[in-house]
Amino acid sequence: MIDLKLQVNENYGRELAAFGPALKTVFARGINKGIRGAKTDAVKAVRQHYNVKSSGLRKKLNTPQSALANRNKLRASLFADNKPMSLALFGALPNSPEKKRPRGGVSVKVKKSRKRIPHSFVAQMKSGHVGVFVRKGKDSLPIDEKVGPSAFQMTGSPSVFATMTAGAEQRTSAEIDHGLIREVEKINKRYS
Repeated sequence: MIDLKLQVNENYGRELAAFGPALKTVFARGINKGIRGAKTDAVKAVRQHYNVKSSGLRKKLNTPQSALANRNKLRASLFADNKPMSLALFGALPNSPEKKRPRGGVSVKVKKSRKRIPHSFVAQMKSGHVGVFVRKGKDSLPIDEKVGPSAFQMTGSPSVFATMTAGAEQRTSAEIDHGLIREVEKINKRYS
C-alpha cells in the first residue's frame, strides 16, 4: 500500500488561508492525481522486473473511492492485492486452452528465464478464468492451479516502491502548483 499524505509548513499556513476552502480542494486534487499516477508507475516498474501482463496487474492495484483524498482528508492510498496471481498472466505458452495437453507441459516466464511445468495444461473455468493447472492424481479431477507472486509482493520491492513514490510526489506537486496558479488567476479576475 502506498500512502500519500500532504503536510503544509506552518509558516505558509497564514498566507494560504487567504484562499479559503478552495485550497484544500486544490491539495486533494493534487494528491488524487499523484496516487492515480503511482498506479501507472507501479505497472511500468514491475514490468521491468517481471514478465506479467499489465492488464492483469492493473486489476490487482486499486484505489477505492473511500481511499481518495477530499477536503477533509488530505490523504490517499493505493492498495495492492495480496492474492497470488495466476501463472497464465506470466507469459504462459500455450496461452489459451487446447484440446490436447501440451507436450512436456506449459512453459511460463515469471522473471528472466522460461520454465516448463511438467504435466501442466491451460484450462478455462466456467467463470471464464483462464489458468495453468496440474492434476492432483491420476483422475481427471481434482485439478490444482499454479500461481505466481502477488501484486503486493511485486510492488513491495524497494526499487519499484521508490519509483512509485517519486512519480507520485512529482505529479502531486505539479498538480498543486497548477491548481494554485488557477486559484490566483480566479482571485485576480474577481478583484480586477
